[in-house]
Amino acid sequence: MGTIWHNSIVVTSSDAYELAAVWKKAVELFGSLVSPVIASNSNGYLSFFIAPDGSKEGWPESDDMDQRRGTLCTFMSACTYIKYVDVGFGETFFGYKARIERTNMVTLETHSQGCDQ
Repeated sequence: MGTIWHNSIVVTSSDAYELAAVWKKAVELFGSLVSPVIASNSNGYLSFFIAPDGSKEGWPESDDMDQRRGTLCTFMSACTYIKYVDVGFGETFFGYKARIERTNMVTLETHSQGCDQ
């Protein structure tokens, strides 16, 4: 039995050119785990996300995807108008947790609440 810690990256930008370059890089790294680009209802924002890989912590697949996420985050950090967040969530020995693992924004926050709280 192992721990499954899900990671999902959400990417948003108002710059279609930069977002297209990041989306292309994400598809190279993650294939079918990358969503289509979605247009917001206002202000011209475009977004996509990368779904969790589903492997257990410590498995080679999980380690490989951790490295791929790091590669993409480094790539995105060089972009001017890209905003991203890598959210980790899952069950730990201390209950259900969610945390921002990487972002190019300023604040990092951690939450460990149930859905009804």
